[in-house]
Amino acid sequence: MDGKKQVEIAEILNVTRQAVGKWVSKFRTEGEESLKAKRKGRPEGGKLLPWQAAQIAKTLIDHHPEQLKLPFY
Repeated sequence: MDGKKQVEIAEILNVTRQAVGKWVSKFRTEGEESLKAKRKGRPEGGKLLPWQAAQIAKTLIDHHPEQLKLPFY
């Protein structure tokens, strides 16, 4: 940004100086592509099909947790 210091850039963007430092470092080592925003959240196709959800619900309703040998019970 026109020879501005990292502290000045951080103030303009309302982020920490450390964040700007990480971005600069990443840019220097990996290039501009590494700074592009990446998709967040659940990956596509991560949902159960309706029949799968029904099968899981039936199994849970018809059994006690100890019968299912759930590790958290």
